[in-house]
Amino acid sequence: MIGDEPRLANTFQDRSVQRLDFVCNIVTAAKALFPQIEIRLLESIPVVNAQASAVGKRRTVDLFGGLIFHPALGPDALTFSLAHELGHHIAAGPRQYCGSILACDCAADAWATGVGFDLLSAGRTQPTIRRAVEELGPVVSDPNRKQVSPPRSSFKCWALDWKRRASVLKTGNVGTIKTCGIFEIIQRRN
Repeated sequence: MIGDEPRLANTFQDRSVQRLDFVCNIVTAAKALFPQIEIRLLESIPVVNAQASAVGKRRTVDLFGGLIFHPALGPDALTFSLAHELGHHIAAGPRQYCGSILACDCAADAWATGVGFDLLSAGRTQPTIRRAVEELGPVVSDPNRKQVSPPRSSFKCWALDWKRRASVLKTGNVGTIKTCGIFEIIQRRN
């Protein structure tokens, strides 16, 4: 949940002209590639997160200020984060839950690594998913961040375990996701 996410005080944010230019350029490129998806920069919200949502026919990606201005996140991490959120709207494969139009995290990652990252990185010098994952690691595994991962033995969804997820993502080849193990967790809890 958004309220559980870490927050980054404005005094620690990178709000340089270069950062603002990069964020505006990548969002402009994404809007041109995917005009059916509204991309919003919620700069004043210090939450270190992004989210995809769909209400009726409206499809949205929100990028929060704590993420887009986080000084530990470079262009590759920001590009991957946006590609992942777009992947929730575009990826084929398992959905977040039964009846949802949004793809699960595994499928969003598969689209981001297979298509999205390269599309959004066009024209940049040597972007890599490996660097994106390495930049995201310390932010995602922040000890102050509330962890939701159940014990490894009780689930198959690697997207809920950052270490497992990072090792898969660093290869740059997630592959095709046919089923998502998170449904097993949801079914067991109900």
